Amino acid sequence: PYYCHFTSPIRRYPHLIVHRQLSRLLKHGRPVPASEVEQMTLALAAIAKTSSERERRAEQAERESLLWKKIVFMKDKVGRDFDAYVTGVASFGLFVTLKDFFVEGLVPASALGDDFFVYEEKQHRLRGRATDATFRLGDTLSVNLKEIDEIRRRLNFRLADKKPVPAGKRPKPAPTSAAPVRASAP
Repeated sequence: PYYCHFTSPIRRYPHLIVHRQLSRLLKHGRPVPASEVEQMTLALAAIAKTSSERERRAEQAERESLLWKKIVFMKDKVGRDFDAYVTGVASFGLFVTLKDFFVEGLVPASALGDDFFVYEEKQHRLRGRATDATFRLGDTLSVNLKEIDEIRRRLNFRLADKKPVPAGKRPKPAPTSAAPVRASAP
């Protein structure tokens, strides 16, 4: 009635524990004796907790290592322009991922132009109050690597000089029908 999983070859300590319990069952033909159930339950709970904590620490170390490698890789690219797409929108700016390198960074709201940008949470976008320019999740941008913060392991971008036309300011396509276009009343 219970699900159990382990890989072969055994690579993780939890898999080794499962393997040991299965071996014990096969050797003795029965689960843990009744006199050992409570002790075994406590031991397995402690092992599971420690294993989960260690796995989370290992995953964090792996993320840190990959981030550091990306920082080192980008060091000689400060000042260069890159094509990117918006992967996150927050009140303080846009998270972007470079198309060619799959490296992530931040374009602060202050680097988006001479406008005050408002975060619209439901629409996942930043919208300029004066210009009505919008930046949304999935938008493509041309960004410039402004600086690398090695201590915080962050890449800081700004919009490239060849600023793209934001979604809210893109010209509408001309009508394709021959029907007259009526202007709406103010």
